[in-house]
Amino acid sequence: MCKRAILILPAILVSLVIAGCAKGGGFQGGTTGGGGATLLFNMGDALPDQVLALEFTITNATLTGGTNPVIVSTPTRVEFIRNAAKFETVSITNVPAGTYTALTLTLSSPVVTLVDPTSKAVVPVATLLTNATVPVNLNPLTVASTPLTLNLELNIANSLLVSGTSATLAPVFSVSSNNVGATQDDSSGEFENIKGRITALGASSITIQPGNSAQPFTFATNASTQFKNGTTALSVGGIVTIEGITQSDGSLLARQIEGETVGGS
Repeated sequence: MCKRAILILPAILVSLVIAGCAKGGGFQGGTTGGGGATLLFNMGDALPDQVLALEFTITNATLTGGTNPVIVSTPTRVEFIRNAAKFETVSITNVPAGTYTALTLTLSSPVVTLVDPTSKAVVPVATLLTNATVPVNLNPLTVASTPLTLNLELNIANSLLVSGTSATLAPVFSVSSNNVGATQDDSSGEFENIKGRITALGASSITIQPGNSAQPFTFATNASTQFKNGTTALSVGGIVTIEGITQSDGSLLARQIEGETVGGS
């Protein structure tokens, strides 16, 4: 299988995750006055046995249609091995209602690491992007008032050409989208073991900075949220793993939270 990338648009929100840290509050979700939906943008791929790591930076991602909304504006580093065969959210954004025909990605700084088939040594390979701008057709994507995901699955076999100690990368993506509903998986609004650093704690919320996103995510908590290590193990600066879902208004809800390390505030 291929590792994937997902873009989710809950009614009025679009979300995208991948690079640096953003300041201030995390993604909250909910609707806005002009109509639209939350969009979760996810990416992923399961790498071939020879490929240990493949990553690049998304410097910009823009939808074609309407006002051409930007869903990734902060350089975001995407790594395609953290969760093989799973989609990871790159960003969450409020996207205006409309029909979108394409997504244009601007990429930079690819890095590939291979296992040499003869020596079995781990070898970093100098990698060249064939084109920094990658257009992706969307079939099209219709945004109304229901949160949805936009999923990009990187086809490594058709994207990466290795020759000796160098390689060329021409990303080829398969595209799918799903409305966020009552039943979810990683391609339709569910967050499976998303790990991040706690940036804020509230009485009924937790904000984390995921490792694969430039955007902090805020998850609501309620009486059904399970705290595997208790709430006293959580503090700003600590690392947690969250299992959660996207709610019908585009906001995020944590179903399970597990603290892994405790940092200072």
